[in-house]
Amino acid sequence: MKSLVSTLIFCIVLSEGRAQNCNNWLNLQSYPSFVAIGDLDITGDQITCEAEVNLTLPFTGGPTLGSDIVGKYAGPADVNYLLRAQNAQITTNNGFFQTPETCPLQVNKTYHIAMVYDGATLKFYRNGFLLSQIKATGNLIQNNWRTQIGFYQYAFYNVNFIGYINEVRIWNVARTQAQIQANMNGPLPSPSTQTGLLAYYQFSSLTNQQGNAAWDGTLSGAASINQINPMCPFVLDNDCCPIITGSLSGNSTCSDGIGQLTFHPTTGLSNPPYTLVYNYLGTSFTQSNVSDNIPFPVSFQPSGLNQYTLLKITDGALCSTDVSGPTATITVLKPAKLTVTPNSSICENGNIQLNVTGGTAFVWTPGAGLNDPNIPNPTASPAAPTMYYVSGRDPNNCLSKDSVKIDFLPKPIFIAPSGKSTCAGDPVTLDGGNGTTNHYSWSPSAFLDNPSSAYPVANLNQTTVFNVLVSDPVCPLYDSGFTVKVQVNPAPKVSASKTNDIDCASPTTVLTAAGAETYSWSPALLVDHPDNPVVKASPAQTTSFIVQGRDANGCSSSDSVSVVVTKTGETTFSVPNAFTPNNDHINDCFGIKSWGNVNLQQFSIYNRWGQKVFESKDPSACWDGTFQGEKQPAGGYVYIIRASSFCSENIMKKGTVLLIR
Repeated sequence: MKSLVSTLIFCIVLSEGRAQNCNNWLNLQSYPSFVAIGDLDITGDQITCEAEVNLTLPFTGGPTLGSDIVGKYAGPADVNYLLRAQNAQITTNNGFFQTPETCPLQVNKTYHIAMVYDGATLKFYRNGFLLSQIKATGNLIQNNWRTQIGFYQYAFYNVNFIGYINEVRIWNVARTQAQIQANMNGPLPSPSTQTGLLAYYQFSSLTNQQGNAAWDGTLSGAASINQINPMCPFVLDNDCCPIITGSLSGNSTCSDGIGQLTFHPTTGLSNPPYTLVYNYLGTSFTQSNVSDNIPFPVSFQPSGLNQYTLLKITDGALCSTDVSGPTATITVLKPAKLTVTPNSSICENGNIQLNVTGGTAFVWTPGAGLNDPNIPNPTASPAAPTMYYVSGRDPNNCLSKDSVKIDFLPKPIFIAPSGKSTCAGDPVTLDGGNGTTNHYSWSPSAFLDNPSSAYPVANLNQTTVFNVLVSDPVCPLYDSGFTVKVQVNPAPKVSASKTNDIDCASPTTVLTAAGAETYSWSPALLVDHPDNPVVKASPAQTTSFIVQGRDANGCSSSDSVSVVVTKTGETTFSVPNAFTPNNDHINDCFGIKSWGNVNLQQFSIYNRWGQKVFESKDPSACWDGTFQGEKQPAGGYVYIIRASSFCSENIMKKGTVLLIR
């Protein structure tokens, strides 16, 4: 027995690849029939063995045996390698390993059969499809038996393969499934340079096409070469399909993302890629090229909560299984709401800082007018009212969107202030004309108490034009300039004069004002009509009378006149002897106003029947010829007057006055 060496063996039966020769096959017609190669041991923990076969007589020896294709063994204790029509076998220093039995070959049909051991798994392929496998470890057991094609040397059981064999290849490396599939249906190119290839046979001869003559073959029994395989060429299919089951799972995605499903086979061998048929909302969809646990996008983009049902699984070995029940849910996440600056209004040519929270990777549009459109708080300086849109990724990486409108504050329409007029030397309050909330700037400011006030007070001696700039308190550039003219009028030249001073002979004086439109005398109680330009006065003592005159412009000035009172002259205290109350403002009333400032104790008037028709103690009062509202008849009326003055302490007058109508 040979020692164990770390190498790999691989036995293959060829299927699909290049153009296949149907005239150079080995024909094993009856028991015993085989090709003997020699003691071709595979060492280590890797092997590949492959061949193309066409079984013409069913094997009836039971599932524990089977038809030998390529083998080097006597029994389970010393299998260096054994490739049969339905399984693969090896023995390592860790024990005997056999892949699970697969379905029998169909008679008169060409197949590609292969086995691969890679130090971890022993795999059995048919037509390039993985049909069974078993975990296996250890280095291959060595033996002294010959490697034989079609029947084993020990020959204890009749496990002779009856039919056609070709393209036998023995390797000491583990070939991949893709490498096996690449050369299943034609000759192996450049066999002398193939890494790990130890023996290669095309049965136009018994020569080892790899080039090592030590492993040239020898015919035995009823075996013959250069035979025509009537069922050639090879057809790629899989007539040994297990039931395939699997799980389906969905992802969570955003509304702008991609819904994905993930498939994982749970029974059967892994023969990717898979083709799946699934149902969504009553419609069936087909997805090809599906790999194990590799997500694939769904055919119809979902929204909300969506359920998908798996209906059919087809693997890379072309095996299909109808299923029902496996479901998956794709959840479309609702994007989180962003918190954005509220809609705002700013001044034209102004700016505002925008702000957004609740996400990352923000992008603002339009970017024009922003200092940086890719930060959460850019400064916006729009040239016109603008709607800004912002997008960002929420904690689930979903795209969230919002917007903010930045408008311009309206420009106010300022009203032109009215001009003013004043009198020389008088303060005047100007009016900016646009309320107290706006800002003002007046010039020239030297004549104003507060040039920033809406209502500054000016003190002027001549007509002056002021400039005023009115501006919005929020948007200072919203402004308008105006001129305000203040007309300064001169004061009138008022003069006051008197007719005489007061003495006992002249108890009354007449005062006269001139130079203005209206007048006001003081002290007002000492004149008869204080608002008249000409008044009568009877002061009891020397008095200075002041008159203030106002012209048409409202300007005023004053003058004064002094009335001297003395106790000189002869007192007359005369009384009229008749009066005519006919409303002609001449002698309409009977009285003693001409007496001046006297103290009147009695002033009574009686008719001819002795009835009192008038009485007063007011020296300025007079009788207008009526009694109790009725005009009295013409005729004579008796009066009695008792008074005193600074000139005379006892004045007594009694007589008759004639009422003339």
